[in-house]
Amino acid sequence: MDWQRYAARKMLPSRRLELYLAQIAYLIVCTNGGGAGKSISDFMFDPADTTQDDDEELTAEDVAEYFGGTVIRVTEG
Repeated sequence: MDWQRYAARKMLPSRRLELYLAQIAYLIVCTNGGGAGKSISDFMFDPADTTQDDDEELTAEDVAEYFGGTVIRVTEG
């Protein structure tokens, strides 16, 4: 039951696709000069938590590591 609740809240398994799309959107924004102060999490569709939970919030890096991928950080300059 806990896993089902977690999967529903984190929108699994579509989270992997969401991570890839967020990376593309982040790359486009940074390439066009608007990425200052942005992070990959700014492009993720995270629902607002309505319950107090002791679970640690997952980062894009956590999701990428779980699925065997990498998060590409684009730096300006």
